[in-house]
Amino acid sequence: LSVKKAKPLVEQLGEDLLSPGLPFCAGCLMELLVRFTLRTLGKNIVLFGAPGCCVVGERCQVPYYGCLMTNIPSSMTGVKRYFDRMQKDVTCVAIVGDGSTADVGFQPLSAAAERGEKILYICYDNEAYMNTGIQRSSTTPLASWTTTTQVGAKGRGKQNAPKNVPLLMAFHEITYVATATLAYLEDYAQKIKKAQAATHNGMAYLHVLCPCPTGWRSPAESAIELCRAAVETNYLRYNGPDHVVL
Repeated sequence: LSVKKAKPLVEQLGEDLLSPGLPFCAGCLMELLVRFTLRTLGKNIVLFGAPGCCVVGERCQVPYYGCLMTNIPSSMTGVKRYFDRMQKDVTCVAIVGDGSTADVGFQPLSAAAERGEKILYICYDNEAYMNTGIQRSSTTPLASWTTTTQVGAKGRGKQNAPKNVPLLMAFHEITYVATATLAYLEDYAQKIKKAQAATHNGMAYLHVLCPCPTGWRSPAESAIELCRAAVETNYLRYNGPDHVVL
């Protein structure tokens, strides 16, 4: 049954656009996220990234634009408007972390959403600044341990609830918003396709849960099971509806 369900998905995938042997931590889902996303979107894209866990510019077979953490949507805006001026239908897609999305880069993201820029923005949410030492971000869950929210005699982890970025993006009334996990690739593929199509009319935003075994102190082989548990428990509504997340 699983093979039959996956067959239509596999038949739609394009060629692998990411080289093997990527330097991610053991058990990290980043490789699966980027590889599967590129195979679903196809080669007619420009990929944008920023400092963080997902730095794959020299390892992908599509044009890559390396940004700062604070200018990703504005850089995408300029490139996309150039292609529109040249009458070329190219998808500008960013795959960046929760720090660039919810914290230091939220102002330009909000501005691009308000303007209705025709870009696809994908946030991989591992719920902390994992690449620089597991510091809290605004998507870090309540009571969670990080190196800046210690748990012990004087600390009880993060003291406030995480920022609901998908909901904030839905409030901007952009053309498409969805949440996803990599435990359900058929669902994620459908949402990527819908998001790519939606960029013809405005901005699309995908928020993807991406467990970090290193930062979460979980077994290296547990990432997919953690994603599945997030859906089954309705954690942050990662099985929520697409178009608008409420």
